[in-house]
Parts: sequence; structure tokens; C-alpha cells
Amino acid sequence: MSKISSLKYIPVLMLILTTTGYADFQFIFNAHTYQVITTSSSWEAASAAARSKTVNGVQGYLAHIDNLQENTAIFNQLIANIPPSDFRNTSAGFEGGGAAYVWIGANDISTEGIWFWVDVGTQFWQGRTGGYSVDGRFNNWPLGTEPDNFQQQDAAGITLTGFPIDVPPFGAPGKWNDVDINNNFYYIVEFDTGNTFEINAGLNDAWYYPATAGQGFLISVFPDIQQMFVAWFTYDTERPPEDVQAMPVSY
Repeated sequence: MSKISSLKYIPVLMLILTTTGYADFQFIFNAHTYQVITTSSSWEAASAAARSKTVNGVQGYLAHIDNLQENTAIFNQLIANIPPSDFRNTSAGFEGGGAAYVWIGANDISTEGIWFWVDVGTQFWQGRTGGYSVDGRFNNWPLGTEPDNFQQQDAAGITLTGFPIDVPPFGAPGKWNDVDINNNFYYIVEFDTGNTFEINAGLNDAWYYPATAGQGFLISVFPDIQQMFVAWFTYDTERPPEDVQAMPVSY
């Protein structure tokens, strides 16, 4: 299938959509589906909400980040889709350096200094700032400064800004920081969906098959309401005379 670069001479029903701000969004990386939820929630509320979500029957969980490539892919999507004007809706107070964060699944709620990924129970870090990786598993703490458990911080967020924000930061954007679980942040849900095709708003357009270029489909996807509009169209390959009267036909 190919997109139509021009709709000249084609009778088309136009659907005009408007938006007043950014919303939840979804992407796929390395056979996993990710949903970023832009409802500010505590860590425990975010974790429970993540488990309540499914994609193609696969249950979600707060994201586990297993390597630098995954961390980079997630960070790039966050920065591309969350405008700086929204950072105030997902920011920490003094104990988090006033920076903006998105919740991930890392936490040491059960035992201080023993950092696990939620739901799978895999430990990846032991200790505080002077700790170490368990079995060589990936972490993205700023070297030698986090996690520090400053004012009882038991869950991790990936940073959208450097932290702290009012002094030269020791944590760069994309790094992790341990913060109070009662902060209200956006959060990212991960699904082990495999290499499946997901219907998404990137399909929105008029499409045709080159071998039958006289017809095609109009597609509009509405992720927020879990619905889509699909229409088939056909048209003459030559422009009709000016006095021809158009008549819509439905099937």
C-alpha cells in the first residue's frame, strides 16, 4: 500500500481533528509495546494501573529497562511527545531536585538498598550510591550519586530534565533517580507483545495499491476512544467534464 501524495480530482470526505494538548501515546521497540500515560499518579497507583492494562491480551507492567538502547529509545519518545510546558505536571519537589520524571518499575520498597523490577522480582542493584550491579544487570543511575535514599526514596523515575534543576545538575536527562513514591508523575507501561502490528494514528491518511490505483482507503484512527474510521473510495482516472453532476454512492 502507498500513500496518496495528492487528492486532486478525488471526491473525499474530510475529517478535521483538533487537539488542545498532548495525550497518552504508544510506541514499539524491540518487540515490546510501550504506553506512556500522562495522568499524574503515585508510584503504587501507577503500578496498579499498569497491571490493569492489556494489549492484544498481554498484561502490562511498569517498564523494565534492560539496556542502554532501550533506555535511549524510551527517553527519545518521552522528549518527542511530552512538551516542556507539561513538565510541571510530572515533577518532584525538593527531595527530587524539582526535576521532571516518568515512573519506571524499579523500586526498593520491600528492603532498602535491594532494587528490583516490579512484577518479575529480578534484582538489578544492591546498595545505595556505593552499591553495585547484580549479575551485571543494566542500571542508569548517575555514577556515584544515586540511589541515595534522601528523605525515604523507594522508587525510580527516568528524568526528563537534569537534576537538581536549580544548581549545576549531577544527573543528566535520561538518567534515573530514586524519589519518594508519593510523588505524582506520568508513567510508562510495557507489554511483551512480540513482533505484532499495532493499529495506531500513524495510519491516518488516504492509501492505495499501485496495481489498482483507481481506488483506495481513507483511514482515521482515534486512539483515545479506541475506534477507527475506514472508507473505500474510487474515482475516474481522467477528469470528468465540468457539467457532470457528482452523486455520492454508499454500499
